[in-house]
Amino acid sequence: MRRARRFVPSHARAREIRTRPLVTVAVAAVGLATAVWLPARFDQASATENGRPVLEQVFADEFDGARGDDADSGKWSAEGRAIRLDGEGHLSISARGGDRGRSAEAGLQTTRTFSSPSGEVEARVKVADGPSVRSVFRLLGADGPDLDVMANSGDRSAVVRAALGEDVDGRLEGDESLAEDFHEYGVRWSLDGDIVWTLDGDEFLRADRDLTEPFAVSLEMTAPSGDGDRRSRTRSDRSQATSMLVDFVRVSVEREAAEPTKPPTAEPTQPAAKAWAPFKQLKAGDLVTFRGKTYRVNEDHTSLPGWEPPALTPDLFTLVS
Repeated sequence: MRRARRFVPSHARAREIRTRPLVTVAVAAVGLATAVWLPARFDQASATENGRPVLEQVFADEFDGARGDDADSGKWSAEGRAIRLDGEGHLSISARGGDRGRSAEAGLQTTRTFSSPSGEVEARVKVADGPSVRSVFRLLGADGPDLDVMANSGDRSAVVRAALGEDVDGRLEGDESLAEDFHEYGVRWSLDGDIVWTLDGDEFLRADRDLTEPFAVSLEMTAPSGDGDRRSRTRSDRSQATSMLVDFVRVSVEREAAEPTKPPTAEPTQPAAKAWAPFKQLKAGDLVTFRGKTYRVNEDHTSLPGWEPPALTPDLFTLVS
């Protein structure tokens, strides 16, 4: 498996986190028809290990395929022409600056949504490099603000930003550009309302919010606008393009606890009847036959002459048939 090089934060500016109170966060997908509904909070029991919910992977894309292939249309809805597999296990998202003062955007989002009282979303990404380019990995919401798992600007390529709408905002700045290598970006949320942002497995931002409504995963890249004069642009200018590379995207959500299984109830077995005879050990519940009739033994005893069933019914025997 490809390993991400760990991001080393600058000691002087390792954590700059700003949060403001927010009553509730509801994250949902915009205009997506298919929803993957998982247990809503308190609706059903959760499977746990050591007191923590068990997460089950419900979505993954490793972007394996031939160079030039499109992203899997069963998993993604793409916007932009330069979104292709590179043939080396990555998805390449490219955007070229637009004309007439317009920036160029390219991206894709999952064709289905996810919902769970606790879960995790992660992606391994090499952000685009270049002036004014922007790489974003986020969860899209309709009934509430979007959640930015990672946002990076080529002008400050050593800084990763994370946000939840306008009410939670944080950043982590390192000593080298994030565009130099792949890094793993993730967000985890739990039943107790904690949302944790991570970079290469290390927490760098935390907020206390509920995250139980549906969301879609989105990967986006924006390039700056051109100068608007196509004739003045050189061949070198036209050929310049930068790409955001994605190695994998994974979504894991809380697994519903299985219904407890009950041991099967054994059908009571009827002991086989045996002919009554003297000097035999009889147990309570045994069936004996005597003169064409069947009797059930009421007490443990030794059969003796004169203790035949008709004589000692109902003390030692009960007539069955």
